[in-house]
Amino acid sequence: MKFHDFYIAMGDLRLFDLATAVERTGGQTPDRQSALAKELYRWQRLGRVRHWRRELYSIAEEYGGPRLHPLELGAQVQPPAYISLTTALEWHGALEPRGALWTESRDSTPTSAAAARAAGDSLGAKLAADLIATLDPPGTVVAVGTRHGMSFQNELGRFRYRQIHPRLFWGFSQEVVASYVLIADAEAEVADPDAASWTSVVEVPIALPHKALIDLWYLTHGRWTPQVYEALQLNTSVIDRHSLEAFAQRYGLTPRVRVAYTNFENYAEAR
Repeated sequence: MKFHDFYIAMGDLRLFDLATAVERTGGQTPDRQSALAKELYRWQRLGRVRHWRRELYSIAEEYGGPRLHPLELGAQVQPPAYISLTTALEWHGALEPRGALWTESRDSTPTSAAAARAAGDSLGAKLAADLIATLDPPGTVVAVGTRHGMSFQNELGRFRYRQIHPRLFWGFSQEVVASYVLIADAEAEVADPDAASWTSVVEVPIALPHKALIDLWYLTHGRWTPQVYEALQLNTSVIDRHSLEAFAQRYGLTPRVRVAYTNFENYAEAR
């Protein structure tokens, strides 16, 4: 199969898997699937196709494909999924990027003067540092969904997929994470100057800030003490506390979630 023909069949998709490519280019047969898998591998070696994970591909940007956003890839690795936990909290501004914080917490040392004051005693500081050390490293794109967990790394960054129960798969909205100005070819520009360019937006399902926080409580082992929130310098103004309470009730107040919620309320009241 010629790459030009493949592009005509697949060029409107930002990401695709092998099954979709087979269906669009000739139908599902064992021979067809094997042949196309070999072609994709060859095009990958030539730089025409990007292979992101297992059978997840995109046409390379240099050959007319999309410029992928890391959050976009994170949400599409094992759909259905949405971006959550620390990634979503950082996206909404509830959590600052954690470079130095995470590194220092791995060594069980105070992360800031405010954290040291809040810790009060060495045990509280150690418990907070131990929990923070279990969070995903800075820059990791974290998504949650109902399939088995996994993690991987490629040129777009580090990715982790966390599993939650199907009854907890809610509390997210579509967010625009990137927009690109697309330029039409010369013929289109001559035919209609007003259509010479247009803006394409990339939307990704991202947890609401209060849902991202509850997901984090649910999936992170350890005790969410007030020292943890102080060390993280969590921005409570971004989190709707009424919605947080309602979501926590809907989620189910397990002992861990109950303690985390109570200590968050105390932390928020003190700020």
